Amino acid sequence: MAGLNAQTLNQIFEKAIKTVDASKEEIFHLEEDARLELERMEGQLEEIRSLTQKTSLQVDQAEKQSRTSRNYLAQVSRDFKSHSEEQIKNAYEEANSYQLQLVLLRQREADLRKRRDEVERTILNMKRLVERSEQLLSKMGMAMRMLTGSWSQADEKMKQLDNWQHFGAEIITAQEEERQRIARDLHDGPVQTLAGISMRAEFCQKLLELASGDLTGELVQLQQLSREAIADLRKIIFDLRPMSLDDLGLVPALSRMFERLERNNSFRVDFVIHGNERRLDSSREVAIYRIIQEALNNVQKHAEVNNATVKMEFLHKSLRVQIRDLGCGFNVGKIADDYHGLLTMRERATLIGAELTIKAQPQKGTIVELLVKE
Repeated sequence: MAGLNAQTLNQIFEKAIKTVDASKEEIFHLEEDARLELERMEGQLEEIRSLTQKTSLQVDQAEKQSRTSRNYLAQVSRDFKSHSEEQIKNAYEEANSYQLQLVLLRQREADLRKRRDEVERTILNMKRLVERSEQLLSKMGMAMRMLTGSWSQADEKMKQLDNWQHFGAEIITAQEEERQRIARDLHDGPVQTLAGISMRAEFCQKLLELASGDLTGELVQLQQLSREAIADLRKIIFDLRPMSLDDLGLVPALSRMFERLERNNSFRVDFVIHGNERRLDSSREVAIYRIIQEALNNVQKHAEVNNATVKMEFLHKSLRVQIRDLGCGFNVGKIADDYHGLLTMRERATLIGAELTIKAQPQKGTIVELLVKE
């Protein structure tokens, strides 16, 4: 702390405030999306309840018709001499038709009740997610008030930390923990429910193929939409927190990210590794992962190429990372300091004590280098 002056402290606090504020904004959008999804699911629940009630009435009516037709068939069968063969045949077909209709209606009623229960569970999970988001926003507000408080209070809290890098790492860790919790909530709630809806839609499609071709088409579309929703939610979960980063480490997590880019975006990344691969502490691995992710996002958006090279060198007491493309490049001197993507990369590098340099020339590509000292 002795080497820090007022200007440096001010810069540290500004960066910390921006990090917390960005996290708060992200959580706010997640909460808004969760609220909209909750409202949609509640509307869907009302529709399902209405359909269930109507179907129950249809089942009651079908049961009466089925009983009447069976009684008539029994009467005709007992007194078959008084009825023609055509009358007996019609009585049998009518009884069979009402019985089949009753079976289908009962199955539909059971499916609707099960779907209603699934939607109710989803609504409960979404309410919990909204409530947790509100609690988290409140905590973020408290963090913002703490960071923007008086200098004396801030200085006292800074002295409680070993150094400002540790303070930055704590912020990154807290942010990633919240991402992980939200990802887990999404996985355990909407994804599982949508998978169930997709399975039930497929079952209903097979069950009702004889009833209505139009209905079958609708169910096919419902099944496709459900699958697309599952894929979208899984992508959100991966973007929030790649599970492989915790379980396997930085290099495997990056490999999976590059595979997804090539599979989903037709963007190829040549991944080159030198030296003996090793794990770093969690906050550094997260920061390195996000810096590389942001750098590749910039390549896809601005470089006008569909490939890049990522090289990692595990040195004796440091890690050197290079992200290179042969795209259109740009004039580094003309890029504003508050350019969001570059600013985020620089902030993450600073918070883990790393050096970030960007070299670029128009029509000659861009090189982003990150040096992480251990």
